[in-house]
Amino acid sequence: MLRKVHLVALIASLASGSALAQTIGSNGYWVYGQCSKPLGDVNYVPNAALCVRFLQGVFNTLVNNPTRGVPCFPSNLTMGQLKDVVTEYVGDKDKPERLQYSATSVVESAWGESFSCQR
Repeated sequence: MLRKVHLVALIASLASGSALAQTIGSNGYWVYGQCSKPLGDVNYVPNAALCVRFLQGVFNTLVNNPTRGVPCFPSNLTMGQLKDVVTEYVGDKDKPERLQYSATSVVESAWGESFSCQR
């Protein structure tokens, strides 16, 4: 019984996309690899699923923890648009150092720049 409890706790801790990315020690390369393909491309379903799950985890962390400085997200924003913003940010050929940033910081920085409240 105790094993089942530990397994449930482990699964619950990995349910957050942020926890998933940090667990596997990912960075901008991981984000780009998982998120650079179109969401509807059936050849990349596992990548798209990991990408969306991770982005949802970061999004939920930001909106549920306002002390982190939540970007001003438009109300009609889609997950595809959030993904595209991140992919464009990390794939900027003029700023290859972004590939070395942690996965979470890449996403937070991309969304912070694109959805700044200071417009």
